[in-house]
Amino acid sequence: MSDRQQRYSAIAILLHWIIAALLAFELGLGRGLEHLTLATGLFDVTQLHKSIGITILLLSIARLGWRLLNPPPAPLPDSALNHVLAKTVHIGLYAFMIGAPLSGWLMVSTSKLDIDTLLFSTIPWPDIPWVGGLEASAKEALNGAAEWVHGALGWVGVALFALHVVGALRHHLLRGEPLLGRILPGAFGLRPNRGAMVIGLFALASVSLTLWAQNWGGGKAETPAPLAAEDMPATQTLKLNELQADAVEDEEPEATEATEDAEEEDDAAEDEAEDNAEQEEEPEEPATTAYDWRVTNKQPIGFAFVWNGETVRGSFSDWNATIRFGEQALDQSNIDVSIGLASARTGNAQVDEALPGADFFAIAANPRARFRSNDIRSLGGNRYEARGNLSLRGSSQPVTLRFTLDIDGTTASANGNASVNRAAFGIANGSYGDIADAVQVDFNFSASR
Repeated sequence: MSDRQQRYSAIAILLHWIIAALLAFELGLGRGLEHLTLATGLFDVTQLHKSIGITILLLSIARLGWRLLNPPPAPLPDSALNHVLAKTVHIGLYAFMIGAPLSGWLMVSTSKLDIDTLLFSTIPWPDIPWVGGLEASAKEALNGAAEWVHGALGWVGVALFALHVVGALRHHLLRGEPLLGRILPGAFGLRPNRGAMVIGLFALASVSLTLWAQNWGGGKAETPAPLAAEDMPATQTLKLNELQADAVEDEEPEATEATEDAEEEDDAAEDEAEDNAEQEEEPEEPATTAYDWRVTNKQPIGFAFVWNGETVRGSFSDWNATIRFGEQALDQSNIDVSIGLASARTGNAQVDEALPGADFFAIAANPRARFRSNDIRSLGGNRYEARGNLSLRGSSQPVTLRFTLDIDGTTASANGNASVNRAAFGIANGSYGDIADAVQVDFNFSASR
């Protein structure tokens, strides 16, 4: 019998081993995803998982097409039952190699997290076309079913792989048949003992590759997510250094008083000087008029939320504010802040890509958020709160902003925070139960009038 009749073709051999190596890595990578969160590389590893999955899908379809056009060698002599078992395992492996990526693709296409798939961060890959026209409820149901099938096929694939290896070892160790000679490059006529060693080494390498991929994917959870440029913690109040007072204005009255004291010679003049000195020593009453303040040292507005128990931090760099404020004229005071939602950055490119989308900020219809307050109240000392409304995603909800304000003449520094319920604005609702409702917002800036 010819070499061609005894062995698989070179293309079939190449596809077989490439797919086997990718499957081993992919199974481990999928397992590692269970330990990741948004803050610890979930999107990056998910994109790699999707990239390898689509690669396996395309290679498996090519492998199946090649098999149909180029039939494999005839089966080795065996019992009818073993032939049925072997054929069942082979069919199951093809179903797994094609079905697992397809179910994953369906998961991505029906996911509420609308993130484009870029194969290996380069090649755009579309969603399944017919899924786009489905109702939201149908998509959600289909997504749940696809997720279950995808997870189940992962375990089925492991079982089929084990049966495939056991079958090959049976032929080599128990029957003395060089089955591996058909599929190993340049290994036609391979001796049975050496074949057993080769398949054993491959099985060991596959297990090692799977475990390494799992540890690599899950190990990313130990690395904190990169923060935005300002690296601003959202769980503590931030403060600017207080601005220096204008010493000249404070010193001029003292110089005038010293001159007047030196020139006074009669009692009437001395009494007048004492009265002036007492008047200067009295503290100046806070202005009873509200003034317009201009932001002079604008820092990004920080935000933070919890996803799967991990804190994700980010910031908005595009914002402006109109502020009118007086310590003794709170009834005349007001705040109007506008935030460009497209400027949101978390330090994770995949998260930043998702935030403008329909499930999060939906900036296509509402590119800016706006907070307005005409109800500013003193909490004692330099502490205040502003009760107002936040307009976001076409919805307006009450929000209370608490802040401290240090005024020194015509300059001031402010820092504060607020808690925003993202669910009340329809942000990340539906399949995002692992994202906490509360989003903490922090700010600090200086201003002048």
